Amino acid sequence: MRVLTLWLIRIMGRYTVLPFAALIVVVCMIWLDLTLSTLSWFLLALTPVVAAAFAATAALAIGVLLAGVKPDTSGSLDREQARDLWQLWDKFQNTGGRVLAVNDEFNASIQEHRRFAGLFGRRVLMKIGLPLLLLLDDDAVTAVVAHEVGHARHMHISGTYKLVDFDAALDRFFEYADPHNTITGALALRAFAWLKRWLDDQIIIDRRCAEFEADAVSAEITSPQLAARTLLLVEVYGHKLSALYRAYNQELLGAVKPPRSPLLRIRDLSKQPLDWNEFWTVARELHAQTTDPKSDHPAMRDRLRALGFDEIMQLHPQMLGSRCSFLPPETIERLITDFDARWNRVAAEQLDYAGARWVHA
Repeated sequence: MRVLTLWLIRIMGRYTVLPFAALIVVVCMIWLDLTLSTLSWFLLALTPVVAAAFAATAALAIGVLLAGVKPDTSGSLDREQARDLWQLWDKFQNTGGRVLAVNDEFNASIQEHRRFAGLFGRRVLMKIGLPLLLLLDDDAVTAVVAHEVGHARHMHISGTYKLVDFDAALDRFFEYADPHNTITGALALRAFAWLKRWLDDQIIIDRRCAEFEADAVSAEITSPQLAARTLLLVEVYGHKLSALYRAYNQELLGAVKPPRSPLLRIRDLSKQPLDWNEFWTVARELHAQTTDPKSDHPAMRDRLRALGFDEIMQLHPQMLGSRCSFLPPETIERLITDFDARWNRVAAEQLDYAGARWVHA
């Protein structure tokens, strides 16, 4: 049952709800036919249940099919604004409608979106975090883009996207039909709670496998050494930035005005030379960790081993070149200014809210 359901969702995406809806409608029609032909008091007593089930099914089918799961294209850059970065993407993938965006996360991702209820208008959206572009060199950024292209090449953004699309459409439906406040939402949640648990588990499994396959494509396009070196750099920098964000959040707790934003701190960090003693200490700690059961990413050591590197000392990332040059300096400064303003705006709102609660108390 689970295998068949997941197979249907991979093929049909959000439209998998239609067979379930059809089954409920058939049951309701059989009930109606029997009730009218026999006038059984027992069947008549089921009228409220059947009516509620039919209404919930109709609402769920319409809601899931038409639920808007819109891509976030904020920070998108055209070819004039990011010519070199577009050329890098063109070098590895040059088909279909594409959107390139830069956000403020230390991450990169690639997604497929379809408009008109998920039927037409295929568009691929690649997001690259500005912190990656600030901290990594051109070779490492090339490996990152190749990794994301690997996801597209293996159709991770199609098969897994349909699982995510169905899951997101259900979540969107429950935003409007709150299962705690509406009968329709409560019935739909009871009917699909088991499916959501399956989806969440399967999405984690799929994404772990996808990381290994995308790493392999990155190694094929660039080299296993560069793919592994980039992975090590990203993991260590990710550890450092986690500490940076924790420090920011700690400062925010007792602040009267927004502290210096993480983006400005990351820019400062990018101008400093790496402390290689600290780098290797963190690298060894990360290499000793095992995969978190709740994480959709495999442990670093498992990914490095899949690339052919059992020991991190084989990688020698000290050959870090000059910082990434795929974006013009003026574009980088504009993005930093925009993201810094957004961080400060959100922090100011949090401080105003906390101050209002304190005054009210």
